[in-house]
Amino acid sequence: MEIARQQRPDIIILDIYMPGQSGYEVLAEIRADDDLCSTPVILASSDDNRLLGLEAGASEVLVKPLQRDHLRRILEVFSATVESDILLVDDDPVAGDIVQRFAARAGLRVQQALDATEALSLARARRPKAIILDLCMPGTDGFEMMETLSKDAALKLVPIMVLSARDLNPQEYLKIREAGHVYCAKGRSSPREIIQNLKAMVSQ
Repeated sequence: MEIARQQRPDIIILDIYMPGQSGYEVLAEIRADDDLCSTPVILASSDDNRLLGLEAGASEVLVKPLQRDHLRRILEVFSATVESDILLVDDDPVAGDIVQRFAARAGLRVQQALDATEALSLARARRPKAIILDLCMPGTDGFEMMETLSKDAALKLVPIMVLSARDLNPQEYLKIREAGHVYCAKGRSSPREIIQNLKAMVSQ
């Protein structure tokens, strides 16, 4: 931690099993540090602890032995920046803060709307390059929001990422895919996957 505070690295690769202090404990310190909290952290483990690592705040979890080409592609996601405005539609301010912090490291400027009414107003005023949409919101839900956007001449071509903890049935998942949208599951999709998808969306 002392070295990280002094050097402010762009990315931290952290082993889970270390003498004295576990990688999870170090990760908790990083996420609690005002200067390091947004730093991408890749957890490396000999076990398949992906979900546990993501819940702890990892940006990605890799199983040892690390593959050079795979690691290089993951590092590129965090190292290359793309300047774009993103609209996040989610009534959870904590989730919004997490997305904003990691997206900012990739050059993505995220503005959050807490409901569909605010989202439509911001989208029409700012014309974002992509929209991140939660499905579970007060009032208008995510599917209704997608329908509204698809009928708006100025916004119908804006790419949408559905980022939700809701368990989708096959019909709902198919509806998202047929509309050409990207789906990421909250808690199961890593920040690396979310940022990688967003970069691809805004580059279309």
